[in-house]
Amino acid sequence: MAHLFPLFPLFLDLAGRPVVMLSGLPLMAPLAQRFLEAGAGVRVVSPNPSPQVRALAPAVRVSERRWTAADLRSAALVLAGPDETRPAKARASAKAARALFQMVGGPEFSDGVLGDITLGGPMTIGIAATSLPDGLSKALRKRVADAAPDRLSGFLAAAARAEGLAMQAFPDPAARERFWAGALAAALKTKPQDRAMSWDAFIDEALRAAVR
Repeated sequence: MAHLFPLFPLFLDLAGRPVVMLSGLPLMAPLAQRFLEAGAGVRVVSPNPSPQVRALAPAVRVSERRWTAADLRSAALVLAGPDETRPAKARASAKAARALFQMVGGPEFSDGVLGDITLGGPMTIGIAATSLPDGLSKALRKRVADAAPDRLSGFLAAAARAEGLAMQAFPDPAARERFWAGALAAALKTKPQDRAMSWDAFIDEALRAAVR
């Protein structure tokens, strides 16, 4: 049977875990910012960090020198840039440290593919568009982001808090599934400027209306 998917999705919990970046190129700055947003402790080891990377200090620790194997100890993820001249050694050092290794522009050395993320909070949607033109990948990411707007994360967080109430109101799983499907549909139709209540109040009202 042919593989339906070229990659298997795996989401990393980086909260409180170290990420070591072996490049100070400008393109590494947005990646470092994303790791910070994921709660990781980020360190950049580079002899010539770019102004974009320097600007992230002190949130990002910047060591201005070439990396050594000791820099990778306790790292959860090691990320090399396309300027890495020792990719095989970097990957071997990461493996010795029991860390995942990723090289930007070097899929043959990487343990996976860095994807893009939309819609955080209780739900994360990741996109990895391999072997596609960059313009098409960006268009695809935008379409997915538009289908799952950022404001929906607030609704999902409130839904997670209200699950206990929903279980009391609808002990039957099928009935509870129908309730959440209807609440989600209503949430997606609600425009921010038209919503005068919090998402918690929105769900509470939906629950009361459904059990009347």
